Amino acid sequence: MIDQASRRASRKKYRDKNPDKVKAQIANWHAEHPEKRPEYSRKTRRTPAGWSSKAYSMMGHRCENHPSYVRKGIKRVISKAAFKRWVESRWSLIMAHFGVYDQTGEYRHLPSINRIDGNNDYTLDNIEIISQGKNSSRVNNALATYETKKNARETKLTKWFAEKGDKPRSGKGHRGKKGRK
Repeated sequence: MIDQASRRASRKKYRDKNPDKVKAQIANWHAEHPEKRPEYSRKTRRTPAGWSSKAYSMMGHRCENHPSYVRKGIKRVISKAAFKRWVESRWSLIMAHFGVYDQTGEYRHLPSINRIDGNNDYTLDNIEIISQGKNSSRVNNALATYETKKNARETKLTKWFAEKGDKPRSGKGHRGKKGRK
């Protein structure tokens, strides 16, 4: 029996080798099923089953493919049925907060799953639904904080070398052995 990871790797390998063939297959499918796209996906996203299915698959995708999730060992511990029930029990609140559409029929504020404690797994006790913009800004703020600290450390090292009358031997400050002989 082939496991899901090897099946996924096999499909990716096929897509990488045959990009034109895959594009043609997708175009043919859309030509044969015009009713399914894009209205089908828009309608599906507006239902508890459709949104929970998409959010559940994205949680799994992040756990398996995102480098920081893999490094931390973040897992999706929730079953699909339990997550769907969780979403259905909160659907009226989700739609009250996020159910406003613009003229194109798209959400103005997309709902997004956030882990309350970023170091723990996806469990029912550790997730909340917030706007996608707010969730993205949390990530961007964390990256900005990291970059600020990194720049401060490099500035501090540069000052220290200047006071000492020396200079770093590589482009990496005091670390690394490139450039040393």
